[in-house]
Amino acid sequence: YPFDLTDLDNLDEFSNSVQNEVGNIDILINNAGISAWSSINETQFKVYEDVMNLDFFSVVKLTKSVLPNMIQRKEGQIVTNTSLLGKFAIKKRSVYASAKHALHGFIDALRAEVHQYNIKVNTVAPGFVNTEVGMKALTEDGTPYGANDRGHESQGMDVNKAADMIIYAIEKNKRETYIVPRFGFPRVALMISRFLPALAAIMARRYNEANNK
Repeated sequence: YPFDLTDLDNLDEFSNSVQNEVGNIDILINNAGISAWSSINETQFKVYEDVMNLDFFSVVKLTKSVLPNMIQRKEGQIVTNTSLLGKFAIKKRSVYASAKHALHGFIDALRAEVHQYNIKVNTVAPGFVNTEVGMKALTEDGTPYGANDRGHESQGMDVNKAADMIIYAIEKNKRETYIVPRFGFPRVALMISRFLPALAAIMARRYNEANNK
């Protein structure tokens, strides 16, 4: 696999060593993750386990490691980079969407619990961004997909533009921000999934990500 899952067991030790060296953590930005693209029927269960470990459990564990100090001080900010697929799912994205849906649930619960301690909790959910995330996505047996041919390069937002939007959301303490163009299919799909779920289900059946050349 293109990532080292053994680090998950060492996150608490790593976090404690950083806090001992630099002091209080004022802002934590959770940006761990790897994508996956394969059908449910063909995907090995270990791929689900590995993606959940990196995309979900590592975020939970690192967040919990800094939370006691933030609660004690009654200040801090926790920012988590998720995905639009944490709000709706499409074909061949069960692995990634499952991890991101779990992450949204965790962050929403966290936000409710720490509000009384003056801790800011922000979610940023990108759509297509022109990075190598598609190339490094795992396939049904856990090997990298190896190509950026599903929209990240052809339709993806410029990475600097995406970064500017994320920074703005952090500065303005936005509860949940979608890193997508103001006009375009990702934002339309998001609105349809929220207000017209039956139509969204039809779109999910018909949408073929492989056509995003």
